[in-house]
Amino acid sequence: MLNLSYDETMRSACADTVGRYGLGSCSPRGFYGTFRPHVDLEDKIAEFLNVGEAVLYSFGACTASSAIQSLTHRSDVAVVDRAVGPAILAGLRLAKLEVRWYDHGDAEDCARVFAKIETEDGNTSARLAKPVRRRWLITEAVFEKTGKIAPLKELVALKNFHHARMILDESYSFGTMGETGRGLSEHFRIPATAVDVIVASLENACASVGGFVAGDTGVVAYQRLMGSGYVFSASLPPYLATASLHAIERIIAEPERVEKLQSVARSLRSALLAGDCPGLTTDADLGSPVVPIRLVSEGAAGDEFQIIRDIAEYARSKANIGVVAAKYNPIVAAPAMMHTSAAKATLRCFACASWDESDVEFIIEKLGEAAFKCLPSHALKSPTKRDTNPNRFRQSQRGSFRDTGNYRLSFDKNYNGNGHQRRSSSSQLEAVRRKIELDEEVAQTKEWKNFFVSGDYEEEPASLSVPLLVVLLHAHNLFRRYIIGQINVTSQLVPALLRSIGMHPTENKSAFVRLFYFVSAYLGSRSFYEFMLPVLVWVCAEETRNARFLMLWYCLTSSFGCLCKGALATQKSTIHSNREVSALGALRNSGSVHAWPSVAGMNASFIPFFLLRWKHGSVWLWEMENPYSVIGDYAVAFVFLLLIVVSRLANGDSPANVQGGVVLGAILLRAALLTAEWTHRGLSSTSVRNVQGFSLLALVFTLIALVPVPLNSRGKILPAASMCYRRMWRTLFYALFFYAGCVWRRPPSLSSQATTTKMATILSPILLLSQASKDGNTLAFLCLVLFKAVLGHSVLKLSVVAISNFAQLFWEYVLKVYIHSIKPRFQKPGEKSTSVGTVHMRSAALHFVELTVDITSALVCAHGVPRVFDKLSV
Repeated sequence: MLNLSYDETMRSACADTVGRYGLGSCSPRGFYGTFRPHVDLEDKIAEFLNVGEAVLYSFGACTASSAIQSLTHRSDVAVVDRAVGPAILAGLRLAKLEVRWYDHGDAEDCARVFAKIETEDGNTSARLAKPVRRRWLITEAVFEKTGKIAPLKELVALKNFHHARMILDESYSFGTMGETGRGLSEHFRIPATAVDVIVASLENACASVGGFVAGDTGVVAYQRLMGSGYVFSASLPPYLATASLHAIERIIAEPERVEKLQSVARSLRSALLAGDCPGLTTDADLGSPVVPIRLVSEGAAGDEFQIIRDIAEYARSKANIGVVAAKYNPIVAAPAMMHTSAAKATLRCFACASWDESDVEFIIEKLGEAAFKCLPSHALKSPTKRDTNPNRFRQSQRGSFRDTGNYRLSFDKNYNGNGHQRRSSSSQLEAVRRKIELDEEVAQTKEWKNFFVSGDYEEEPASLSVPLLVVLLHAHNLFRRYIIGQINVTSQLVPALLRSIGMHPTENKSAFVRLFYFVSAYLGSRSFYEFMLPVLVWVCAEETRNARFLMLWYCLTSSFGCLCKGALATQKSTIHSNREVSALGALRNSGSVHAWPSVAGMNASFIPFFLLRWKHGSVWLWEMENPYSVIGDYAVAFVFLLLIVVSRLANGDSPANVQGGVVLGAILLRAALLTAEWTHRGLSSTSVRNVQGFSLLALVFTLIALVPVPLNSRGKILPAASMCYRRMWRTLFYALFFYAGCVWRRPPSLSSQATTTKMATILSPILLLSQASKDGNTLAFLCLVLFKAVLGHSVLKLSVVAISNFAQLFWEYVLKVYIHSIKPRFQKPGEKSTSVGTVHMRSAALHFVELTVDITSALVCAHGVPRVFDKLSV
């Protein structure tokens, strides 16, 4: 490329080396295959690139593959450009590590892939913690297949931000790019040390054989021990090392060679894009020494690969131009090049410093003659308007179609001959859904891309942490990875399990199955508990304190379950949200999140068995008066638990989520029984200012303030985690004020129990029911429960609706005052302020309204409704 192959000075230096050291080395470097020219060349490369050290390989083709195989581990993850060459692909196959592809030359898509990895690994803002797995960013500097230049500045910023290591293949940029030929890093004016590992072949610009790996001293020292191409291959013949050394010295002494090469490449590229060669064009970037030539019409001309081969054969035989058609190994290239511009039929063309303008004109003229002979007439058009995005439809690792121009996708097989649309397959609908998600992630990525490129993040630390938090975060990441792995494995077993017992919700649509899932879903839902538990408090409040204790611990159990779900939520956690705010407070929250553990499973293993302990006490089974009745009660509780488990599995929860919920519910049941007497004393006290009250207050604010919050790579809380935390703090505030309402309520005095004659006349049926229920009449007791349920929930709902409407009006008035009176003082006239807005204030106002609803619901449930029943003497 630099016209050094026939340089007489280089030939003379190589002849002197052959006369002194012989023709070959006859041994690997680690034995007796190291000669002075090898050491001199390694020192010269390290000095030329201004890096710590360099190591020399015998063949350029095995350099990148050996480096990747030796530096990576199968537990690592590599983010790789889709258009990398065979050397990198071979290294990835040898390393057997996980590979995530990003779209060719697209830094935004690379950021999306890194953000997905960051979410999967569970890293948060505590950046001092060691990542769960090592990350690699692997790309070529100049792509041989397309002539594109990698966006190195953005990629370096991404690898620094995501704690990745970068391997850059500079085989076609070393000696050809930059002012002095130091490669792509000099082209973008960033130091070579910003790249962790630089690999390059000496067979292009240096007119020799071999390759090198350059970087930090530790990287190179490790290569000398673990690089298979270095350890097991005979070392490079000394005279070839001398040739490369002489080439680098000539590049340093004669930078005009590099400038001449770049000028020729620009002329060749400009001529192709200007349409001087009819039917042919190029996708190469400005400044690239590689200028692949492709057909303008591509597939419209017929078999483009055969046409390209015909053009190359004609140019070689008729015009004596040494040009070849690029060939691809479909087995090797398919995973990386599918649906990318790298798989197009092209003529492989490299600029040469020995050419001048007349040579470029001659090449373009002869290629035009070849194209005219081989192409049909309709394909001989010029690229007057070059497509800025030739890779219009690309396929990402998710398998989704990505249209970078617009959002319109067409599937030809979805339409019949009459133009009517057929039913789209589920895979196509899934592709469209994933495409929309991908585009949303890319849109969010654009907001912070400039932050990466500017490099301002290097001036200040990315985060601050302490050793204890680092240890806790690392433990959380390990447990989170384990849970996610269990979820991924066990979730595959659910369809077969439900199908084996004949309860698959989509395949078996019998009336029994639909009724089963309807009933079981309601029994395990928050709607069931928010209806039944207040009724239990109202009916049993006078006889025992266990009802209030159960309501309090139900809130604490649900809050702890939401805390765990939020801490272990991922980007994949499904959310089915409903924006309507329930009028019954935190006991009924809209939306569901499928993450570990299942809160329904926790409640199913906590509440029924607590009720059984309440009914039968802690006596051993053989000491009870009627053990068979106790066995029947526990059998009903286990059947209830089984109903909830099957319902949650059919609803989308994995077995790991449900199992975790059942186990945690049992553990919390034991904890509740241990604190029962202590909690009863607090509920029976005359003031909230006691040890129990302050302990509950401290627990609530500790969980709210110190709860672990998983963030994505942009520092935002995951949507699933945000919903879980919102549900958690609302339920905790409900529990806090429910406790206060229970303490503030006083039992009715004897004088207040006597009703007036008129009231007694009106309520005489209810009073009779109350008396009959106290005498043991079961039917009367059930009627009294129904009366209390209807009246209590009516009072509760009316109270909550009235207070919530008042709170909404109040906060709307506060926002109006802020917008019209306070906000204008902080911004200049006619200028929109970016620092003072109302978005966060509106969000805070909505949270305050929700909090008001929760507090009202708790106080009315624990204090208001029982006071109504006290007045009615029922």
